[in-house]
Amino acid sequence: MDAYAEAIALRPTLAGAHVNMGAALDSLGRLDEAIQSFRRALELDPKLLAVRAWLHHKRRLICDWTGIDAEEAELRTLMASEPEPVHPFVVLGMRTSAAEQLSISRKYAESVAVGARAFTHPKGEPARGRKLRIAIFRATFAAMRRLF
Repeated sequence: MDAYAEAIALRPTLAGAHVNMGAALDSLGRLDEAIQSFRRALELDPKLLAVRAWLHHKRRLICDWTGIDAEEAELRTLMASEPEPVHPFVVLGMRTSAAEQLSISRKYAESVAVGARAFTHPKGEPARGRKLRIAIFRATFAAMRRLF
């Protein structure tokens, strides 16, 4: 958060810094402040569709219903026509059909799968009979580690 605060102090019109500050505040449970950061980012760059959808979702969490139906209708129209992917989780609280959810999920999956490539063992094929070791690293790993 210190780095984002410094970035904002240096370039107050940098929308991405406000988005990242909002995400950091959100992860700390400071939802009201996160919402303000997302709103500031959208004031600076209203075309950030993914941020608009995330803000809509966060507003629902705090029961801020002001204009929520009109906002949702506009978001659903934009998500259907815009190429920018939106995280599928944020649409689950909207009145979306299964087909809309599938379309949004596919668009998002395509955006994160870019650059993914098949694994090849560094020494060729692994020896038969050896145990395969698999590790999973999630974005929440660092947060979980702090709990222990």
